[in-house]
Parts: sequence; C-alpha cells; structure tokens
Amino acid sequence: AGLRLVDSGMKRGYCLNNDPENAENQDRCAGLKDSIRLSPGVIYGGEINVPLDKNDQLKVVEEFVAVGGNWDGISLLLCSPSLTDAALSLQERHPNVLLSVFDPTDPVKEVIGSRILFAVDRDFYLEGYLPVWLLATFAATGQKLATSFVETGPRFVEEAPSKAQQTCEANLYAVCDEYFELNQLTKVRPAGLALCAIVLLASIFFAGWVLSHRRTSVVRKSQPFFLVMICVGVFVAGATIIPMSIDDSIASIEGSSKACMSVPWCFSLGFTFVFVALYSKLKRINRVLAGAKRFQKLTVSVMDVCKPLLL
Repeated sequence: AGLRLVDSGMKRGYCLNNDPENAENQDRCAGLKDSIRLSPGVIYGGEINVPLDKNDQLKVVEEFVAVGGNWDGISLLLCSPSLTDAALSLQERHPNVLLSVFDPTDPVKEVIGSRILFAVDRDFYLEGYLPVWLLATFAATGQKLATSFVETGPRFVEEAPSKAQQTCEANLYAVCDEYFELNQLTKVRPAGLALCAIVLLASIFFAGWVLSHRRTSVVRKSQPFFLVMICVGVFVAGATIIPMSIDDSIASIEGSSKACMSVPWCFSLGFTFVFVALYSKLKRINRVLAGAKRFQKLTVSVMDVCKPLLL
C-alpha cells in the first residue's frame, strides 16, 4: 500500500490509527513506514492516534499535520473504514490530500476511484467462507486440496464494485456467477478449420491429378497407386483438425468426449497410410534393383509389397 501511494505522488505520508493497541493496525502503520524508507524524497509524517469520536477525528488530524492550507502530496492511510467520513470531510477542505483505506465497507467502496485512491481488501470470502466450505467438503467426502495452503490476499480495490458484485457479497456469495476459464476454441476455430479445408482440398486435387495422368510415363514410374495412397493418408490426417475443433462451446460434453477420442484414431490412421505408401514404394524399387543386379527380370506388383504391411 505504501509503495502504491508513493507511485500516486505521495510526498508525506501519515497513518491514521483509531485503535493503537490493535496489533494488526500497528503492522499496517509499520508497513507504511517501511515502504516510505525505501522511497527517497518521501517523508513519513508519523502515526496519528485518532479518537473514536468522529467529531474530534478531523480536528486531531489537522492539528497533527499542521501544514496550513497546502496539502499537496499529503497522504493518509486509514487503518479502519470507520475513519472514512472524517477523512472525506478533511478532503473537502484540502482537495489535494490522497486517501487510502483498509477493509472497505460497501459505502466506502462506492467512492473508491473517485475520492479514495484505493482500498486494501482482505477478501472475507477467501478468509471466512472458503475455509468453512473446504472443511465441510473434506468432512463429507474425505477429499481435500492437493496443495497444503491457499493464498487468500489481501488485494487492492481500485474501483467501485458492480451492482452484481455487491449483490453477490450481500448474499454471502450464494448467488454469485462463478467464472471458469474453459480455454474454449471459439477464437482459433475458424483459422484451424480454414487450414483443414486447404489440406483436404489439396489432397483431393492432387489425388485427382494423379488419377487423370496415371498413364503418363512420369506418373507411372512414380507408382500412382502409392501416390493416391499418400493423398488419402494426408486427407485423413488433415481431417483430424475437425474433431479437434469441437469443444463444449458447440457440442455437449458427450459429443466433445467422442470427438476427443477420435483424434488419435484419425491421425494414427492417416499417418499409417502415408508411411505404408512410402515404405511400399521404396520396397518395390529395392526389389527391382536387386533383381537387376542378378540380371533377372522381375514383375513386382502392388500386392507383393503391401501384403506384409496388411498384417
């Protein structure tokens, strides 16, 4: 909090404490003091022990600061939200004063970002509600988190909460809309399907070209059967993108699961077609060359080299 006040233009900082015996408030003031020590040119004005009476709080703070009408760069860190009314009244007299507060209440949150720079919220949901829920879940099911601790805060509040968030907190989080990052493919799906279409169309085009030119000398020497087989393998492997693009944003959980399970089958089948075609082409050529070395005329059919691979 102290470093954030320094970044906001604080030149002299004060800690307002309405409960000097409270160890938590003492730690908050000590934290502000330590932060200012790390910031050259910024002065720690001290801890102001303000009374509980709101009528006296304003007077005590002005007398302690005692810088006349120039409050430029003066910052007040409020240890309790109960000091907010007096601090806002003080700000009306000295508009340049910088305010921040711990443990903001709903009325305080409404002026965060406009009159109060920020608040430090301990997040009572994480500190209070969540531990009870975790303990109840463990008692009922025997299941617990894999980690041994949960980091609960505090956190900075820099703007007033929305109406939905206020309703959520007022109802003890029973009506909150939970947000989960599902990593859905909505944004990348069009690009993936476009690339898939290019692969499929190219496979069909080259397979058709091979079939239409299968009687030409160059294509015959390149073994058109295996060329078409390569195109089929590339087509099947490229079609894997289609089930990969399916998630629970466009299909049911069951449908998404089936699509997910089909991915390794499609890709493996397509890869097998391509590998078998390349291996068989090379094996056929190797047999012909081996026969030529022995001055034998051989006729090696497609099935002669594919039979072992069909097993």
